[in-house]
Amino acid sequence: MDYPDILEGLPLGRKPQSVEEISAMMQRNDQFIQAAVLGNLLRSAYIILPTWTSSLNVAYNASIGLAPKNFSHDSQLCLCMANSKAEEVCQIKSFTSEEMETELPTHICNPRLAYYRFAELTSSKAASGTLRQLFNKNHTPAPLIIDIDEDFFGVQLPSAALMQQGWELIDILSLSYPLKEIFCPPEELSGAEELKLDLWFQKTVESFKNAGCFSQYHCSHLHDNSSISFPCQEEIHKSVFFMDPRWRCQNIDEVIFNMKRLVILLSYYPHHYLNVLMEAGVCLEVASRSYKVQPRIHFCLGHNYPGASVVPEYGPAYEEIIELARNMTRILKATLPRKPAAITIARSIRDGYSIRKNLSLVETIIKMVLKRVYNLTDENFHYSEYLAGGPRGWADRYQKKRKVF
Repeated sequence: MDYPDILEGLPLGRKPQSVEEISAMMQRNDQFIQAAVLGNLLRSAYIILPTWTSSLNVAYNASIGLAPKNFSHDSQLCLCMANSKAEEVCQIKSFTSEEMETELPTHICNPRLAYYRFAELTSSKAASGTLRQLFNKNHTPAPLIIDIDEDFFGVQLPSAALMQQGWELIDILSLSYPLKEIFCPPEELSGAEELKLDLWFQKTVESFKNAGCFSQYHCSHLHDNSSISFPCQEEIHKSVFFMDPRWRCQNIDEVIFNMKRLVILLSYYPHHYLNVLMEAGVCLEVASRSYKVQPRIHFCLGHNYPGASVVPEYGPAYEEIIELARNMTRILKATLPRKPAAITIARSIRDGYSIRKNLSLVETIIKMVLKRVYNLTDENFHYSEYLAGGPRGWADRYQKKRKVF
């Protein structure tokens, strides 16, 4: 479970006292859970993983403290864990990667700001009664908060399909650079507008194809925009001038230059490469409401790549999804008679690795389980307008096969 960065307003070892402090806690999904522990809102955390991701069942006494950052006078958060069979181990975020941790001596993590109980269980173990036993032992008055990640029902790395077609990851990432100079969306772009932007881009690339921009009989030169054919240049200018000014960067000349650059880069790849790239689409790097982040548009590959993801890809069959739903029902029933103060559902479609084509099925299942266990109705579910694609999501976007070429 990731822990937050120390930002201005982040409550350290005390409860938040303002909306601004709560905003500082909401950096990312996992980070909010640890920030809630740090803010003395939670006293225990149970992570329940589907069996295909892990076979480990562990429980720790954990604490969060402060440690020097990069041998400076600044501080960063450190996490320490211990159980009856092992000595305490402390760690901080790695200097080289946020996804990795570096171990440090326990006395360096000082002072300790918050203590809590942490358990990690497989879904089968949790459903068999272990979670209920842990709940019965824990008589904390802290509220029950449930966070459900949709990748509980399967993981698909968006970039994997592109790499299977022959794309190199570095090439895909480099194609996003011109996009960031073409699209300058407003700070609070809604998810529905984000989907419109993606659809506009699909149609625009198709119009470039029809104008001969990707003709196999015409070779554009990477360092010479004038090598683009006249009909293609005309189509590029038209697309830029008819682009929604809410999304378009202000410097028109720069936008035209980068649109030409993008066309030239795309023209070097065969059509079957481009089809799978268009199916991935474009989206914001993170939600536009992310704390103190100016999100930019890029090709929608998520933040996890083959060979560099902590979670393995797994596409369960329909029967297995139903079995996972049964496990989820048993797990949630183990929390009764306590009623959760809040339930959050994370799609992880834009920046994570939920299976995009299964979104409608998975959300229907999760809602049915929650309604059954906690006696909820449709009125109890609230959707952020900043979700990718809005409340409905990108369901239709990924149900249809995108074939531009």
